[in-house]
Amino acid sequence: MVITETASNTRLMAFRTLIHENLQIESTLIPLDILLLVLDSDGVRNVTIKLLLSGLTHSQTGVRYHLKRMIAQDWLVLSKGELDKRNTFVTLTPRARIALAKVESELSLTCKNPVSPSTV
Repeated sequence: MVITETASNTRLMAFRTLIHENLQIESTLIPLDILLLVLDSDGVRNVTIKLLLSGLTHSQTGVRYHLKRMIAQDWLVLSKGELDKRNTFVTLTPRARIALAKVESELSLTCKNPVSPSTV
């Protein structure tokens, strides 16, 4: 079974549009990868800057650049550990949580109807 190109392209374009409009991610997907890594670890473990840098396949310079920009734009916040002040943790701001929830909600509506596979 193969997914039709038209249906697949339409959904990918819808996903890209949602990312652009709601998360303000344009020319690179590094910010999306940062948000997803922090979101994936949310409530499970604390994400340190070290874990963020080692957990992504992008250059450290690129990740640091976008991390700094995302903090300045109120997408992420840095905080020191309660017990060990040497660690710096990265967490989502309420703005990021709302935007990610909106993307997820709109994406589930967009993808509500399953892609109809066609046989080759």
